[in-house]
Amino acid sequence: MTADPRWEYGLPPRMESELAWIQHALSHLKPGGTAVVLMPPAVAGRRSGRRIRAQLIRRGALSAVITLPLGSIPNMAVALTLWVLRRPQDSGTPGHVLMVDTSDRPEDFARVAADAWERFEAGADADEPGVELLDDDVDLTPARYLAPPPADLSPERVTGQRNRVADLLRRTAELVPAVGKVVSGVVFPL
Repeated sequence: MTADPRWEYGLPPRMESELAWIQHALSHLKPGGTAVVLMPPAVAGRRSGRRIRAQLIRRGALSAVITLPLGSIPNMAVALTLWVLRRPQDSGTPGHVLMVDTSDRPEDFARVAADAWERFEAGADADEPGVELLDDDVDLTPARYLAPPPADLSPERVTGQRNRVADLLRRTAELVPAVGKVVSGVVFPL
């Protein structure tokens, strides 16, 4: 089993069948060929798989990791990820692995991911090294490396939030009993 030619990036640990599948898919690609594999999120960070993940990055086989929103795949209780793999044409190390997190964009996640991929393919994100993926963990969870989306501070949103807080305060005041003098079990305002 250790001499299997599919294990080009390392012998998959016993509990990392997903990384065996990744290598199986890569073994069937021609140089320059691309495969997209749907993966559970745990594969991105399990300690037992860090050596293979590091080799996928070092050798240029991993192009992108895209987190999908919860519910984008029916009957799945976790937000899955897409791993975009490319069979390297040479031994050069890629300058960048695209990280996309669409978990907060369920209504238009496909467009967001496609736009990010098109910019990446055109080289627009190539000068954004972003992170050092080859640290001790080799964790490939996109949310770990991406800045949170900017808060919506539009006047409409701020006004809406202010009105909501004012309404909550008004309702809270109505729930607080009046303070006064108690005479024979009756509260008289002060």
